[in-house]
Amino acid sequence: MSGWKELTPEEIENYRYHFRQFDLNGDGVISTTELKVVFKNMGYRMSEEQIKAIMKANDIDENGSLSFDEFVQAMPRNSENFTEEEHRIAEMRRKFMEYDKDGNGVVTFDEAHEILEKELAFTPEQSVQLMKKYDKDGDGELSYEEFVKFYTKVKAKADQIQKMFNEFDKDGSGSVSVNEAKDVLRKLKIPDHEIECLVAQHDKNNDGELQYEEFVSFLLHT
Repeated sequence: MSGWKELTPEEIENYRYHFRQFDLNGDGVISTTELKVVFKNMGYRMSEEQIKAIMKANDIDENGSLSFDEFVQAMPRNSENFTEEEHRIAEMRRKFMEYDKDGNGVVTFDEAHEILEKELAFTPEQSVQLMKKYDKDGDGELSYEEFVKFYTKVKAKADQIQKMFNEFDKDGSGSVSVNEAKDVLRKLKIPDHEIECLVAQHDKNNDGELQYEEFVSFLLHT
């Protein structure tokens, strides 16, 4: 099948996982009803007509269901029926569902701690600090709209911090010198007196070095 050519082993295994998970009756094929559930859980909002059209286009043997090979072909990653924007929105919906552990339609501060710590190396305190910034109505949780703004900004900030850290941590020791961190802040036009305050706050053990966690905390305050 042509859809397999550009797939990594990880992507194929991910599709196998989804196939097994949503083959609800365990008959080894995916029905139209099951396919709709698959797309919903992958973050795509599809009408009945769209689902039927995708099923028809990929049901090669025309038996009204999809084998695993046909299922792979039908997936958004291998389909020309989805725009880059639709892929981006779907990815954000998947991320929201991942954070919204109890499925009640909002992300609480508690729900976000574990994933933010695992995915972006933020401490619980840093997570709360960031979430409060985007919790516009102050109810202690993020709606989908608030979450999109929060995650987009935080992910971009985390990527920027990781890139900066790697540039300075040339020996791979997992730390950077305070002086190097000061240079970063000067490039960001932070006044020297504010830099000294930040150093005092975030070099917890006063060793003249910032561990990655300290470096993250350091730059999150800029």
